[in-house]
Parts: sequence; C-alpha cells; structure tokens
Amino acid sequence: MTVADRLRAIVGSLPEGAAVTLPGDALRAWLEAESVAPPAPAVIEAEPSTWRERLWTCPPETRLGVHELAEALDRSADFVYRAVDAKWSAKRGRDPLPCSRLDGVLVFTAGAIRRWLEASAVIVNPEPRHVQLHTRIRA
Repeated sequence: MTVADRLRAIVGSLPEGAAVTLPGDALRAWLEAESVAPPAPAVIEAEPSTWRERLWTCPPETRLGVHELAEALDRSADFVYRAVDAKWSAKRGRDPLPCSRLDGVLVFTAGAIRRWLEASAVIVNPEPRHVQLHTRIRA
C-alpha cells in the first residue's frame, strides 16, 4: 500500500472540514517503506507476430484462411488459390496445397501446410555434411 493509498483511507472516513494530525515518525516510516519497495516490473509488450512466424510455432490443428496463409507464405492470395489447383501444381511438379472447404471457403491447417512446404522445397545448395577450414599461412 502506497503513502497515497494510506492517506486516502484516513481522509475517506472524515467528515467535511475535519483536520488530521499524523505523527511525523509514522509518515517517515511510510515513505521509507515505499522507497525500499522493489519497483514494479517493467511490462514489455512483444510485437504481434506475423503468420510467417506463427505458421511454424502454432499447434498443427490451427486453421488458416486464404489471407493468413498468403501472409505466412509471403505470397499473394492469388498464388494460394492457384496452388490448390491440381493441374497448376502438376505443371510445377508438386502436390496441390492441402485444404478443405467450409461453406465454400478454403480452410488450411498449419500442420498440413508445414508438411507440404517441406515436401515441396527444392534444395538448391545442400547443407554441407562436414566443414573443413582451410588456413593459409603467409610467408
């Protein structure tokens, strides 16, 4: 309880125009206790994460709409609609984007999208199995 809270509690029950006398020692003790009290912890507000981050951290059964998935893939909504099409995907040598329809609206689950991304990725430069450092000694 702060000094202000204690004073409000005292003054709150007094009639209009009443005077209050407080011992100086009591006020000093209250002020001392308030200055010794640990400061309130700082509240750090995290920036809201984007779907690009949340796609990999949310539970696999999390449902996404076309626009959330487009944000997560850093693609347009048009890309999402095309990637669902089996013919379009076959031309590109991959499976169509897994989805379902709920009242005519495309719905995606995060787990299925993560598996599709891992299966559809084309590795251009594979991660080296072992790394050797070559040092040159200059004479």
